Amino acid sequence: MRTSIIRAILLLFVVILGSQATQAQEFITDVMVIGGTKSETASLKESYKAQGWTVIDKDLNAGAGGDYVFLLYKKASVFNADSFITDFY
Repeated sequence: MRTSIIRAILLLFVVILGSQATQAQEFITDVMVIGGTKSETASLKESYKAQGWTVIDKDLNAGAGGDYVFLLYKKASVFNADSFITDFY
């Protein structure tokens, strides 16, 4: 169930980003989901931000109990048809 929810959120995220501009200047090249305790995810978020990742700072598991879960993505401005994301499976 959690995988289906995360997959739906990721697809919605891509659709929203794609609809914001007719000609994209940047492309999403990587997507990652991290999870853990509050302190673990805080440390991971800071580490990945330093590596150029963008963190969507909204707990995807809020209200469900358990680990904190966050979506991260990385963008590039150089067009390369082999490197940007077009689908999720």
